[in-house]
Amino acid sequence: MGGRGGGGRERTGPVTAEVVVDAALAVIDAEGLDALTMRRLAHDLGVEPVTIYRQLPNKDAILAGVAEKLWREMAPPDAGDQGEAPRAPAGVDAPDWRAQVRGMWLALNELMQRHPNAIPLIARGGSYSPSAGEGTAGMLRIFKDAGLTPEEAAELLHILSACVVGFGFASLWVRQIAAAREAAPASGEPEPTRPQDEAGDLADYLEATRRWDAAQFTAAVDIVLGAYGDDAKD
Repeated sequence: MGGRGGGGRERTGPVTAEVVVDAALAVIDAEGLDALTMRRLAHDLGVEPVTIYRQLPNKDAILAGVAEKLWREMAPPDAGDQGEAPRAPAGVDAPDWRAQVRGMWLALNELMQRHPNAIPLIARGGSYSPSAGEGTAGMLRIFKDAGLTPEEAAELLHILSACVVGFGFASLWVRQIAAAREAAPASGEPEPTRPQDEAGDLADYLEATRRWDAAQFTAAVDIVLGAYGDDAKD
């Protein structure tokens, strides 16, 4: 049903939960999580706030919807796109289990790089998204089929989680620091003191961190994966 919101814009289509979630993600991508409010969504959609509440009852429900959308968006690349796969452990059919796991974590890393402002939502995983929980269960099945013990599987899952989430947050922080370096103070306000100013010029280090690409991330994941499996113990 059409309507007019605070922004004075007309809508010609219905406002569904999917429409609200898409609008919320657009705000997060453009301006960050702090910019997302019910009033802002109503303005962007050209409706009254009550229209938003009829679809999703509160901001937490909207964030959960965004997290689920993002996890569903994640599509693991073909193992063949990631270079030659390592040798499979005895009893494990192709595609190699490490190539499968690598592909899943590279897809998650790529998702975080596409939506850096949403990394805190993505990192909440199964607590916000059923799809994230299903992905974790699927990875644990791969570990089990590869012959890893429950203790090894738990250890590997935690290490890889720390790797991809840590890299994602590091990328986000670097973007924020770079933006702060470039931001000019408002007229009449003193120049703010920034962390990199206190530690000296970090421009080269920040640029190197921003250039840390998928190939380097792949190499880090492969180092971790190489320590697990029957063939790693030979």
